[in-house]
Amino acid sequence: MERIYTFNLAGAYKKPVTKRQRVAAELLKALAARHSKTPAEKVKLSSAVNSLLQSHGRDHVPRHVKVKLTTDEKGVFVTLPEEGAEKKEVKELKGILEEKEKKEEKQEKPKFEQKSVEAAGKK
Repeated sequence: MERIYTFNLAGAYKKPVTKRQRVAAELLKALAARHSKTPAEKVKLSSAVNSLLQSHGRDHVPRHVKVKLTTDEKGVFVTLPEEGAEKKEVKELKGILEEKEKKEEKQEKPKFEQKSVEAAGKK
């Protein structure tokens, strides 16, 4: 199951400056666990979400984060909403390119087979 949430991470600003990024990641995991009704140990953050939290440095984390929660039997995965769309687009483009290559190979194969059969018959 996939859902998109906007979480408020302003609570991280109540902590010391040097610990804000770590606290924001823990807060994000706790909020994701609460909304998905799973233990916090089963919540995993993607590297893109982690880099978003660190985008302005460890001292200045974003106050609001829009994320996508994907629930699976293994646990809950927190990703950016754009991550899945990019992966789908890349898969579609790869599929289209593979189809074109297969069509080109099919068109070229009979020509090679005919030449090899004609050359074998002449000898």
